[in-house]
Amino acid sequence: MTKKMLKVSIKTTTFAPIEIEVEGEIYRKTMITPKTIREIMKHEGKANDGDIDSVIMQLHLMTGVPVKIADQIDIRDLNVLVDSVSQLIFNPKKYEPEGEEKNVSRPEQKESP
Repeated sequence: MTKKMLKVSIKTTTFAPIEIEVEGEIYRKTMITPKTIREIMKHEGKANDGDIDSVIMQLHLMTGVPVKIADQIDIRDLNVLVDSVSQLIFNPKKYEPEGEEKNVSRPEQKESP
């Protein structure tokens, strides 16, 4: 009888990278390690209490979007991005974006004067 062995790598993953596009620039996070999760979790409590810098840092850690760029994203979009990426990280089989891409911002909506 042949045993089946599970194999993993610390350099690659079988999952597709997490990708996010901001102003035409694509950011990719290939590996989400326990170390990365611990760093994200350090900011979770403050982020839940409304600390915007913690929300920005979470997005940075999850996606690689530079803090300077994330600091320019609408807070509502930031919250949706962090929530969506969290679902993708912690429930990869359950997460299904709408269509091929999930557009968080709705550029067709105009700002109120």
